[in-house]
Amino acid sequence: YLRYFHIGIRCILRKIPMAICAVEVGSTNSRFIYLVEKLILKKSKIIIVRNDESYNYAISMGAQNVICTADSVFALSKSMFDDYSVPSLIKSDRSKLLFLHVNRSVYENKQILEKIVPIVNEFCLNHPEYNVVVGMDQYTSNQKDIFDYLANFITAPTIFNEYNDPFQLCKTIDMCDLIVTHKLHVGIVGAHLGKSIISFSGHTSKIERLYKQLNIPSRTVPLKKLSKELGVQMLERYHDEPVEVPKEVRDAAKSNFSHLECFIKQLSGNY
Repeated sequence: YLRYFHIGIRCILRKIPMAICAVEVGSTNSRFIYLVEKLILKKSKIIIVRNDESYNYAISMGAQNVICTADSVFALSKSMFDDYSVPSLIKSDRSKLLFLHVNRSVYENKQILEKIVPIVNEFCLNHPEYNVVVGMDQYTSNQKDIFDYLANFITAPTIFNEYNDPFQLCKTIDMCDLIVTHKLHVGIVGAHLGKSIISFSGHTSKIERLYKQLNIPSRTVPLKKLSKELGVQMLERYHDEPVEVPKEVRDAAKSNFSHLECFIKQLSGNY
């Protein structure tokens, strides 16, 4: 509520027009949050959602002026991160690179160690041309300690990618060939950049919607259903098949900014 909805309630009380731009909309188990969400959706001037499921849900909540587009990341230009540097080992490595997405604490990496690392090890044993880039998508001061701990369990050569900036992470992903991730946005960036993406998903519902939208539903499986055999099969099948994002998805992502610009222009005479 504090992160997403409180600002909406304040806008309603102060009669400030709202636009909701390129988000996921879904159900909640909280009756209070449900009522707040419904109020904000009904009071918003324009609602832009990033998939059909969100569109249908927003309509069912009584929302008006709902537009279905795609995640704004699919409008990302490489020029935004071209000048960022990556670790020298990544830049100089002539092997193929597998990006292994990890979390920012030993505890949070428990499932990754138990379920994903054995899959990566088995794959790299069969494909010694791959080295493993280990990185996260959030900053923590003990990143190197986490890497050193995880590297003890990875049998392939490993490279540490320190996270300091989201665009630097984009640059690193662009240097890799295969992305193994349990989250949403690393997969989105990798797909947008034409990498091979394998998703062993934590936030399953959002990720399944995305991969369905990209026509690649077989590239994701929930962590709770993941077995070593299934994971290795997925890597073997898709490691050399880059994802191609449909043109209509890229165009829809770009339209988010056109819709937002139009909303702002409509307000320009009043604010």
